[in-house]
Formats: sequence, structure tokens, C-alpha cells
Amino acid sequence: DNEMGCSMAARYLHNFHSNNKYVYVGVKYFLSDARYALFRDELSSLSDECEINFFNADEEDIRVLYAYISGGCRNLFFYNDMLAYEVLAKLDKIALNIRRIFPDLHLVGFDGLCEYVDGLKQISTVKIDFPEFVETTYTVIHNRLEGIATDTQQIVLPVTLHQRKKD
Repeated sequence: DNEMGCSMAARYLHNFHSNNKYVYVGVKYFLSDARYALFRDELSSLSDECEINFFNADEEDIRVLYAYISGGCRNLFFYNDMLAYEVLAKLDKIALNIRRIFPDLHLVGFDGLCEYVDGLKQISTVKIDFPEFVETTYTVIHNRLEGIATDTQQIVLPVTLHQRKKD
């Protein structure tokens, strides 16, 4: 549920900090654009005084994102968790352990990978129930192959917000 996930991320970040400076970290992909729009619209409904920046990880230098952070943007929402981990690794090369240098930096990813993959750093994330996702995907494909359901289906699976456990 992209809509609910982006809304939860926006509300969580809005309630976490008193500053209204946000960065959406995305890529060149239609789903990333859709998540950015949902996130931006939810933040705009919460406050008229939001500064919402878009950082395109496919095209922009990581130093642009670092400039946003050092300039006071401490609320980051990532298109997905893998992008969050990639960007964090790049930021750590600029400023060793970015989270310690900016302890008020707060990130939210999308997918909930740290709950399913051992060894990944904890981040706050919109968590997808992957077993339910796999089962639903299997059912849709099976029904299509069997000719049971030939119409396009829109399926919305529930999401939850996972708050990171402190390191």
C-alpha cells in the first residue's frame, strides 16, 4: 500500500522533529515518482511551511544530499531500503558515521528489509509483509495461467511502520 506507507512515513517524520525540512531520496522510476508525490502531498497537508527537496540518487552527486543534511534537512524518506543502505554507505565516506555526526538525522526506508535479512543495519522503514506479498503474487500468477482471472487486478497489501532499534 504505497499510499498508506508514504502517509505513515510523512506523519512519522513530521511528528519526530520540530523542523519542517525534508528530503525524498529517489531514483528515475515511475514508482519512485509516485511515492514522492504521495509523501509530498501528505506533508503539505500537515503543514504549510514544509521545505521538501527531491534528491535523485541516479543523477545527483552525493555531496548535494550531504549539503541538504548539513543545511538542516534531517528528515529523509527513501524510495526503498536498498537505496537507503547504498546512500548511507556513500554518506559515511564523506562523513565517517553520518548518524553520529548528525544524531538528529532520521531516515525512513520502504520495504522492511532489516526485519527479514540478518545483519542489516536497523533503519526505520515502511514494512511490507513479504510472505503475504509472495503468496498473493503466486495466487495472481497462478490464476492468470489457469485462466481463472484474466482482468487486471489492483491488490493493496497492508504495511506497518517499523521503528529502528538503536545501535
